[in-house]
Order: sequence, then structure tokens, then C-alpha cells
Amino acid sequence: MCHAPGCHWFLRQLVERHDLAEHWNAMLRDAAKADPRLQVVSIDSVFCKDTKVPCDDSFGDGLARPDGAHFSATAAPVVARALLDLVARTR
Repeated sequence: MCHAPGCHWFLRQLVERHDLAEHWNAMLRDAAKADPRLQVVSIDSVFCKDTKVPCDDSFGDGLARPDGAHFSATAAPVVARALLDLVARTR
């Protein structure tokens, strides 16, 4: 999944092990609940829009995250705009 030469072992584990990713996300949500200065913003709404395929990562002719973690050069600007919109709505 995470094939970049400098891919940190921690990121590789989060990509490859769903249970660890869920635990990590829960820790982030708990931290945000405990500190009013923090807020968790999920980008799932950018990709999770089809009830038949809940989190379809397809984008154009390929995948938005070809290595499972990092957004492709084509998908990154779209995701960045969507993330900025999400952040703006949470303020």
C-alpha cells in the first residue's frame, strides 16, 4: 500500500490495518472532544457517496489514492478544495 521510499512504518500500519486506523481515528475524536480548540474533519464525504459502494476511491481513470494513503496529483486539488469547504463550514 504505502510504497513511497520514505513511507514511515506508522503510516504503513494505518493503511494496511483497518483495526489500527479505527483506533487511531477514535483517539483523534476523543482528543477533539476533550479540547474545544480541536475539531476532527473527515474527508469521507468526498468519496463515500454511493450506498452500493460506500467508500469508492475511484477517481477518473484510476484511484484517488493509488498507494492507499496519498492522493494522486489529479485528485489532490479536488480533495483540497473539498477539505477547505468542510473546514469553512465547521467554523
